[in-house]
Parts: sequence; C-alpha cells; structure tokens
Amino acid sequence: MVHQELSLCTNFAVWENWALLYDRVERGRRASRIIEAAAALEAVFPDSGISPRVSVSDLSLAQQQMVEIARAASHPRLKLLVLDEPTSALSGESSAKLEVYLKQALQRGVSAIYVTHKLDEILGLVDRIVVLRNGEVCWSGLIRDASREQLVEELGARSSDDDGRRQHRAERAVSQPVPPGQATTTVSPPGTEHVVAVRGLRTDRLHDVHIVARSGEI
Repeated sequence: MVHQELSLCTNFAVWENWALLYDRVERGRRASRIIEAAAALEAVFPDSGISPRVSVSDLSLAQQQMVEIARAASHPRLKLLVLDEPTSALSGESSAKLEVYLKQALQRGVSAIYVTHKLDEILGLVDRIVVLRNGEVCWSGLIRDASREQLVEELGARSSDDDGRRQHRAERAVSQPVPPGQATTTVSPPGTEHVVAVRGLRTDRLHDVHIVARSGEI
C-alpha cells in the first residue's frame, strides 16, 4: 500500500527505510540492502538519480514519493499494489515511468488498485474503473465501456437544473453590495440553506469577492 501521505522515516537513509518495512536486516548485510534498494528504484523509476545511501530528509517531495512507490513495489511476495494518488508530486516523465512499470507488473501477475483524480493517467492503463462520489459508488464497469466525458459527468453529477438553482441562490445571496474593506462573514446554523456567506472580501490580490457555501457542500 502506498498511502497519499508519505510514511518514510526522514531521519533514516533510503536503504534503511527498505529494511524497516520488510524486517530483512541481518547483521553485516548492509551492503546487500543498499543494492536491493538501488535495484528497486531502477526497476520502477530508471535513471532516477536517487542514491540509496542518502538521507530521506535530503530528497525532494517528488523523490520521496518515488522511494515510497519503489519500496512497496519491491515486496518479495507482491500480488496486489494499492496506489493512492501516486503521481500527486511526480513529474510527467516520472509518471510515465510508473505507468510502464505497472504494465510490466501486470504481465507478471501483479494486480493494482490506482486511486486518482487524473483521468488521463488511467484511461489507457486500467481494465476496470469505479467512480466514487461523496463516498459512494456511482458507476463501475470496464474501461472500454466508458468515455472520458462520461466519467467527468459521473464525478460532477450535477444537472443543468441543479446548476441553475445554485446560480440563482448565489446571485441572490451576494446581491447587496458591500463597501470596499468592509467584508462581512455570516455563519448560519446547520440545516439552513446558507451555512457560510462572505461578502466584500478584499486582499492585495482579491477584490470584492463573494463566497457562499451551502448546506451539504462542505
């Protein structure tokens, strides 16, 4: 499992994080563990430039994410790899390398669950897709039976009538002008239509911004 929040020990070297996860450290086997970590990184992210001897704290966020993914993928009995937003900090090049690895792993009998909001990453990668909205399954099926437009619509799941009613309420809520520099915030009890309404918000980069949050939106 590769969680969205990184779980590496930043005060340890890269290779030591490998040893911690799999409990395979034996006295006098440091050199072999360093080789093991280097081989795992090369398998998933070729030419990454990450030394297994470097402290995790000296790595960028993207490099730490690469270490996390490569560490999970190197499990000796790997059959299922769960990736939660694995490319959130990766470059396009590193994301492409991960895609190549996953396709190769599939040929070896390794399955993967890939959680992401980036549809373009998975349309050519997965066999089956499950769309979740507000914690509930709203659509599932084979990827060949779905289009990008359909998936976007399923994720949004708001009809034009809903949009029209929301827009009308928003316009009604911010219809009263507020003098510059006199922003007001109103917090209503739960269950009412408008939970939070901000009018006349202004900073050095924002000018007279009106925000309305309705019940159920947050």
